[in-house]
Amino acid sequence: MSIDVEKVKLTKTGAKVFAKRGYRDNVSLLARIKDSKNGFICYFPSYNSMHQDSYLCLDYAEAEYVRLALNALHKKEKNT
Repeated sequence: MSIDVEKVKLTKTGAKVFAKRGYRDNVSLLARIKDSKNGFICYFPSYNSMHQDSYLCLDYAEAEYVRLALNALHKKEKNT
């Protein structure tokens, strides 16, 4: 599954992923990743009063494992 993203913006301490216009009413920020100098803090706003925003904290090794797995899955998807 992929989402059309309009923009990935690098910030001083990480990156932000923004949704393409028309993705959903009142939704712009999809994710924010911040380098805490001890790992990464990933923030995913819910835009829903029934669910809390999500946070994921990864140390650098865990983030590398996720990156490797996602790269492998992306490569597999491109080959099918």
